Amino acid sequence: MTLFHFGDPRENPLAYAVQNDSTQESDRIEISRTVSEKVADERESLFRKPLLILIAVTSLFVALLFLVTALRRLHYPYELEELEGSMFLSALRVFHGQSVYVRPTMNYIPYMYPPGYYYAASALGKLMGMSMATLRMTSILSTLGCFVVIFLLVWTEVRRVVPALAGVGIYAGCYTVCAEWFDMGRLDSFFILLVLLAMYATRRRHPVIAAVLWVLAFQTKQSILPAAFLMLASLWPDRRRTFAGLGTLIVGAAGSVLWLNHITDGWYNFYVFEIPKANADIQARSAALFWPFDMFRPLALALIVIVAAAVFTRPSLSSRATRFYLSACSLIPLYWWIRTHSGSTSNSVMPIYALVAVLFGIALGRLLAWLSHPNTQLARSAVFVLLLGAFSLELAGLYNPGDFVPGIDKRQALSHVVAEVKTIPGAVYVAQHPYYAWLAGKPTEADLVSIHDALRVKRPEVHDPLEQDLRSAIEQHRYGALVLDGQASTETLDDLLGRHEDWSAAYEIEKRLPGVSVTTLPNWMMSR
Repeated sequence: MTLFHFGDPRENPLAYAVQNDSTQESDRIEISRTVSEKVADERESLFRKPLLILIAVTSLFVALLFLVTALRRLHYPYELEELEGSMFLSALRVFHGQSVYVRPTMNYIPYMYPPGYYYAASALGKLMGMSMATLRMTSILSTLGCFVVIFLLVWTEVRRVVPALAGVGIYAGCYTVCAEWFDMGRLDSFFILLVLLAMYATRRRHPVIAAVLWVLAFQTKQSILPAAFLMLASLWPDRRRTFAGLGTLIVGAAGSVLWLNHITDGWYNFYVFEIPKANADIQARSAALFWPFDMFRPLALALIVIVAAAVFTRPSLSSRATRFYLSACSLIPLYWWIRTHSGSTSNSVMPIYALVAVLFGIALGRLLAWLSHPNTQLARSAVFVLLLGAFSLELAGLYNPGDFVPGIDKRQALSHVVAEVKTIPGAVYVAQHPYYAWLAGKPTEADLVSIHDALRVKRPEVHDPLEQDLRSAIEQHRYGALVLDGQASTETLDDLLGRHEDWSAAYEIEKRLPGVSVTTLPNWMMSR
């Protein structure tokens, strides 16, 4: 009988004793390892939980910061941005039951957008009255809605609250990057809300509902249609649902275009499709600077987290979620292309920022879940670095609300502009701010930007009468004065009229508007 034969202990009590000692030693090692793991987990929780709380609190604070800033700017009586006033005048037409899309004349020319935002603002105007604050409130409510939908998109994917809040914080922190477009009386925030709602419906609801929301987004900003088609097409393994969604999108988009063209005698098509096509100048500089300045500078860390999640958590390429979010990434090349066009500003990048916020929240949730399984010091360090990076990214979105509220000096200067316009007999052409003529109780005219855009369409039946209308209005003294944005407005008039001596002879007296600084626009007036 050998010593290491472990049979009946009654046959070999010494061998049993050796076995028992070995088992006890193994148990002690296992117990020691379990205790050390628990100690490590407790140490990890000492920094992990506070960081998670800090990320959540900071994200909520950045979102609250936006609300405080927006409410402080809500009732500012003048324009926060040059085209804001003309957007209000178009929404005012809808409010009074007038058509937005009519033959372009010196009296009125809308911008190259579908009517969705105008109808939404005028509907809110039925509740709170129609003013510039109504358009801004539409944008504020839309941005708050964006926060909610971003949270839902992330939470339904990862079932973690903190990553969902982090996604909200990333988007809210883009307020300064987007030059405060979130709460302006412009269509962009309402458009982003519709895009996010359509994305959520495509991912979680019936594709017909999603397609209806995509049509509404298309009728707010026409550029979204290619991305909408790709996101609905990501449902392709379920052919019935895919055909239902794509069919509804095609019928809804085409039907709404035909109907709007019918009720506007074709002018909808002129403004929404022909003018953008005629003004589609590409700027190579904008194309090159988009990546370092619009993407990497504000969102480099978020993009690193997204790439890390794709590499380490290895999402299945055959899953519906992966197909959907890959198709959603079509927003990036689409709005990069739009950003390259002349006249585009940081508002054109807002759909990309909303998408990055969603992807960042999902990536953060997936990485936290993935790193919670490996029980190593390296994994714990990775969790710490990840959370610290997410916290620093949220901190980057902090700002002083007072920096974005126009000062009392600018308010007083613009009040002088309106008061001066009010004292001038007859009509006054406020060339780039017709809203100020409206505030002064004067008839409003088309601004130089919309005139310039409309004149670039090569349709003689539109171009020639409009150019003649502009020329005769200036040369025949239709206006008591021209209120201009300094030299920039005179150069634009030169471009449109071609003969500086003709219109400048009609308005010979030049002066700076009283009480207005050089930086306040408009700041210059020409009287006849």
